[in-house]
Amino acid sequence: MRLRNFLLPVVPTYSMTSEIAIGQNLIAFLETGRKLAHKVLFLHGFMGCADDWQAVMSTQSAEFDCLAVDLPGHGKTRIVEGETPYAVEECAALLIAFLHKKKIARCSLVGYSMGGRLALFLALRYPHYFNALILESASPGLRTANQRAQRRMEDAERAATLSSGKYEDFLNAWFQLPLFAGMIQHPDFSALLARRLQNDPQKLAISLQKMGTGQQPSLWPELPALAVPTLLLVGARDAKFIKINEEMAQACPKAQLQIIDNAGHNVHFERPAAYIEKIHHFLNRSKENHDEHDQLD
Repeated sequence: MRLRNFLLPVVPTYSMTSEIAIGQNLIAFLETGRKLAHKVLFLHGFMGCADDWQAVMSTQSAEFDCLAVDLPGHGKTRIVEGETPYAVEECAALLIAFLHKKKIARCSLVGYSMGGRLALFLALRYPHYFNALILESASPGLRTANQRAQRRMEDAERAATLSSGKYEDFLNAWFQLPLFAGMIQHPDFSALLARRLQNDPQKLAISLQKMGTGQQPSLWPELPALAVPTLLLVGARDAKFIKINEEMAQACPKAQLQIIDNAGHNVHFERPAAYIEKIHHFLNRSKENHDEHDQLD
């Protein structure tokens, strides 16, 4: 993927793919950057993986230590302790345990879509671990019980399609959703699709039913108390999430909203250079006076 019009040097000190044991579960992750630099944790969206962030992380690795995990049900992460770690509350606790294992006391947090919902939950429940929050095309969930019940029904149908062995049919239908209009024409879409096909559809079905928007508690009432400085990013073609994020920005005193031209839901894929410029400036401002506190002894 070519990243035009952004001149940040790409000079990573190291890069590795590994896994870490948390209980009986093995969490796969990608890490690149400077070992002693400020940490940035990236969380992918539904059907994604840590590798989705490689292009973004490589541009930040000269100044930060960047980590991306495969969330439960995705990529190479192996969950053997039943279905519990798939739910948002338990998945958040799993990520806090991951930070402890990596001896990370504080970091910045970046989340896209499903990963953005999880990142917001983490920042609200565990604010002392995070000094900056970047949410891309994210939401605080659905406001009413009826909305959540309707969404659970829709996700149950989608999960049944995944479990039936018709994964390619599911992917075709997924990328026809209005949220992803235009992505199919992107020159790197075939590489993205190949990454999606590496997932296990049975595990994705569990993730959809346990981590879907219908299962997540509404975080709308908690937004005024969000203590972490927050950057909200959304694509100009994503009308639904522009409205959601405008309301989030009004509710969160510490949040700022930026809309990226010529982008839909997946901003970091569709407009990587613009996305990288926005997060780089925000991360640099946020890391000041925090570097010395990032690492646990």
